[in-house]
Amino acid sequence: MLAEELESFDALAWIDRYFAERARLDYDQLRPVMCFSLIWNLFETVACRRWANVRSIREAVDHADQAGRLDHAKYAEFLDYFRDRYLHAGDIEDVFERLLMTHTESQVAVRRALLGEAHDLNNIVFALLLIAHRIRNNLFHGNKGVETLHTQTKLFQVVNRLLATFIEDIQPGELHRRRIHAEDG
Repeated sequence: MLAEELESFDALAWIDRYFAERARLDYDQLRPVMCFSLIWNLFETVACRRWANVRSIREAVDHADQAGRLDHAKYAEFLDYFRDRYLHAGDIEDVFERLLMTHTESQVAVRRALLGEAHDLNNIVFALLLIAHRIRNNLFHGNKGVETLHTQTKLFQVVNRLLATFIEDIQPGELHRRRIHAEDG
């Protein structure tokens, strides 16, 4: 292939050709899913020192909590969203099992937060970010089918905002500094 062909590759056109017979993808609707990879990259870089796992997420939350950067009001809405998604009549719903949480500490932490057994903000934020981590793993490891991603737009909007909120909390003022720098540049 010529360098020009390599550089002009249209990924969306290729995806459309690949799914031509099976699905018609609406990229405006899939925008939150596509943006997730960029926001996750920022989260993993900024919060987890480029390696997101249970331990690095725990350390990031602990550090933010010890620095007094977490605000309960910011995270209550996310907890409510995931409770609505994963609980029914006060019990864990089957959809929770599709998160495929295999790490025992993660499963316990998330269950405690969802069931209202974890009251401290540190463990609530930890649980919320563990949910985001599982959604990431399920997306990037092929457990979420491309043809059905459009049904999860709201989920990705919420997870994107959760990650952005945490990034803003651990880097207070960073968005403002970047905006001023861009305007001055």
